[in-house]
Amino acid sequence: MNALSSARLSRLWTILIPLTILVGCGDGDGPTRIVNEPAAPFDGPPASCFEALTFEDICDQNDSIAFTEFEGGVAEITDNPVQDDGNPSAKVTQMRKFRAVSGFTFGGVVLDFSALGSDDVPPGSFYTVKVWSQRPVNVLFEPDGGGPGSGDEVQHGGTGWEELTFNVNFSGNTSGFVFIFDNGTLGDAASDPDNWTFYVDDISLPMQSGGGPGPGAGSFPVTFDEATPPSVTEFGGAGYALEPGPVGGGDANALKIVRDGGEAFAGAWVAVPEIPNDAGPQTISAEVYSPTGGIPIVAKAEYADNMGSGEVQANEVVVAGWQTLTWTFTNLAAPNVYNRFTILPNLGTVDSPAQSYYFDNIDLVGAGGGADPGTIPDVVLYATDPNETVDLVFGTDYTEISPFGSGSVFDNNDTSDADFSPAFSVTTGDGYGAQVGQLAFVGFGGGFAAGYGTVDFKAKGLNNDLIRVKFLDAGDYLDITLTSSSYSTDLGNGWYQVSVPLSDFTGVGTATGLLFETDNTAASSFTFLLTDIGFSGTAGGVGFVPDVVIYATDPNETVDLVFGTDYTGFDSFGSGATFDNNVTTDADYNPAFGVTTGDGYGAQVGQFAIVGFAAGFASGYQTLDFKAKGLNNDLIRVKFLDDPNYLDITLTSSSYSTDLGNGWYQVSVPLADFTGVAAATGLLFETDNTAASAFTFLLTDFGFSGTAGGGGAVVNGTSKPATSVALKCFQPTVEL
Repeated sequence: MNALSSARLSRLWTILIPLTILVGCGDGDGPTRIVNEPAAPFDGPPASCFEALTFEDICDQNDSIAFTEFEGGVAEITDNPVQDDGNPSAKVTQMRKFRAVSGFTFGGVVLDFSALGSDDVPPGSFYTVKVWSQRPVNVLFEPDGGGPGSGDEVQHGGTGWEELTFNVNFSGNTSGFVFIFDNGTLGDAASDPDNWTFYVDDISLPMQSGGGPGPGAGSFPVTFDEATPPSVTEFGGAGYALEPGPVGGGDANALKIVRDGGEAFAGAWVAVPEIPNDAGPQTISAEVYSPTGGIPIVAKAEYADNMGSGEVQANEVVVAGWQTLTWTFTNLAAPNVYNRFTILPNLGTVDSPAQSYYFDNIDLVGAGGGADPGTIPDVVLYATDPNETVDLVFGTDYTEISPFGSGSVFDNNDTSDADFSPAFSVTTGDGYGAQVGQLAFVGFGGGFAAGYGTVDFKAKGLNNDLIRVKFLDAGDYLDITLTSSSYSTDLGNGWYQVSVPLSDFTGVGTATGLLFETDNTAASSFTFLLTDIGFSGTAGGVGFVPDVVIYATDPNETVDLVFGTDYTGFDSFGSGATFDNNVTTDADYNPAFGVTTGDGYGAQVGQFAIVGFAAGFASGYQTLDFKAKGLNNDLIRVKFLDDPNYLDITLTSSSYSTDLGNGWYQVSVPLADFTGVAAATGLLFETDNTAASAFTFLLTDFGFSGTAGGGGAVVNGTSKPATSVALKCFQPTVEL
């Protein structure tokens, strides 16, 4: 479901560890030094003039390249621990991940080469990196400064040296690279060094789809007969080969995916040319050989691991042998670069004995021309996308779908529409002596919709473009002319997105049902379609964002008080609490800042302190503002450090607090109601100590209002103060 937040961060902004930067390109030795004249200054590396970076040659190095270490990440150049066919290099970069004092789980290293210049990253680029690990581990790699979602996270299999391919969702200049191992897990290199020590080498710099080792094809179709075949990455225990398929389909080589045990999701992804992200639904076709009929063959259009369209079933029923299958992706969105075609044959089943599936001539056949995908409500009653969770469930939340006396006929699996398939169709009846369509969802608890902000749905095929909506039984009709109403947005191909504030209806407070109805003027029976029906928002609204932001859910908000500039760190003191500033599980505020309590004081207590401000940093503001959810006893304790006095706020009853719905509260406290503000160097949020077990509470949109201030740089949610370390003693080698 879509969250209330205007955008989701699919992953943390930061990434991990070091990289090799070359100092020159070409065959010569560089500018000739003229005796008694200063050496010509180095202009930095020409953009993308190299193909691979290694740490092979070690020498004294100036401070023009630095490691920036953060939240427990440590890096250094060292001997290759395992010189073998996987990587015969003598020197590599070691990356260790220690437990961060702050409790954050995204420790890593940035290799900053800004003093030497920058690297030009074309759209749709791939990097390959050799990574050593003795255990399976997720490796996150990102061009520094790319922002949320610009990198890629790939799983290492734990077999020693492996070459990983990273598909970055970024274009432009970068002057650094970030690595993070096991993002989301606290490092422990101090007590378990074997499992928290990794090595990196041979970093290729960027290759576009269609060029270089292992990229995608230059254009559709992808035939697997290209001079440089597209990159293929298997997962879940699958294997692959490029070879001729069985007689009866395909031509020359095809992609063979072998599933022999492994996971139920075993498959592979293929690097393909960019699939349009701003031209409506897109359809991919492929010639497919399946050894068995009637099984699911699922595909995804992705821009990173498990990031993209979600699972899409083939439009056709799978038969044994060769056939052409198609998959339609309706939710591709800019700025994501969809250049992975992920194939999941027989998804949900472990193939044993082994089965082989073949894929050939992958082509983009449905480019544009479809309806805009519109939006999915936060709380879903019905949706086209099978990956959407239905939140209001038949038989649990309501008891019946009724046509009342109209004689209407329903089909909740109407597949006739090219844009939204399936949709919920209603065919009118003449039960009232005229053609009327009525679709009622009934049997909810009284006032079931009172906590929501809007009712949302898509509609097509209405007589006179009119749909009538009301809440049963006491509400009045709200008539919506789709072509002209302010509630309605034209999606194309006859579809309209409708979103109506519940405050514009009557009878919501006691309603037990929701009715959609046509007018009664049609000369003959007709069918209209609905989909993506449900509710969004909360009756209490979404609160507000403070004037001076420390942290905000919306990535478009400027962070004014910046970690490392305005304050020095986060602290859990002795509580043992842990932090996650990228909690993505909440439907309303995604991401939020999560604090999980610890038992460091002998009881479950969560302490989250923002420390290291200049003394009196908050004295010029009028209010402290934040949103909170999930507090034990609905109690949050707040104080300015190091003043001894807490201000205890019971969210359900305090005059400082406003109920936003779904467990969230907006809090705004005049600073005059605190003590110690004039000398304070920090701010503490704390729980009570009565919880029987650990719990997590959420905060977001915290900062100050009433006076303009701050003025720092934007923080992408995870940027942290870091230790800059000169990159010790190496002269990078350029491998051409």
